[in-house]
Amino acid sequence: MADITNWLPAISTTSLFALALWLFRSWISARLTKSIENEFNEKIENLKSELRTKESTIESLRSAAMSGLVSRQAKLYERQLEAIDQIWEAVTELGKAKGISVTMAIVKYEEAAKEAAANPRFRQVFEIMGAGFDVKNIKLGTAAKARPFLTPLAWAYYNAYQAIILLDVMKFETLRLGLESPERFINIDGVKDIVKAVLPHHSDYLDKFGSGGLHFLLDEIERLLLVELQNIQKGIIADQENTERAAEILKASNKVIESITKETSKA
Repeated sequence: MADITNWLPAISTTSLFALALWLFRSWISARLTKSIENEFNEKIENLKSELRTKESTIESLRSAAMSGLVSRQAKLYERQLEAIDQIWEAVTELGKAKGISVTMAIVKYEEAAKEAAANPRFRQVFEIMGAGFDVKNIKLGTAAKARPFLTPLAWAYYNAYQAIILLDVMKFETLRLGLESPERFINIDGVKDIVKAVLPHHSDYLDKFGSGGLHFLLDEIERLLLVELQNIQKGIIADQENTERAAEILKASNKVIESITKETSKA
């Protein structure tokens, strides 16, 4: 019994020490947990704040980008409307030569060219008919400015319209000047190919009547051009088929327009 009594103080001291140690550990653990929790919460709040800032920045950038896009689209549409005016102005300028085109539509060009080369009085007839007309007064610069803002098909229609008018002007000038071998200066077959690409349903007609029939297709091409310009105005984008068709037309017209324009400027 004495032995047990001797052990009691030691056991009590050990128990108290163990209890104190456990309490200390629990306190330390709680403090560490709280500290970690606070630190974590602080980081979470900082992260949330940073995210809110970034979201605000992104929203500002998005708004600015959308605003810029809308502004650019508005400016592009405004420029397209201006291009429509410019291309129609060029069509109006070409209208100054429609009288010449009408004349060439009723003239048998091959026979007239031979007669004009040999007969000064015959040339004088064309000199009188062309009095007051000067091809250099036809200003087509606005068309080139409009081209980047037109659909390929609209430009193709304009090219075909221009090719017919300028071809008739060139034919008229060769008769007025009495040039020999006028085929050196003009490419009739090339213009026919352009118009066939624009109006394939008139291929047989053109094969039958040749360049003399070109003038009578001007109104139809003008209507097609007008419809395409209205589509641009409405925001209707050219489909793939029309784009490919326009590419074919332009391919046929580029060579011819360049040669006709060059020779017209010399006339």
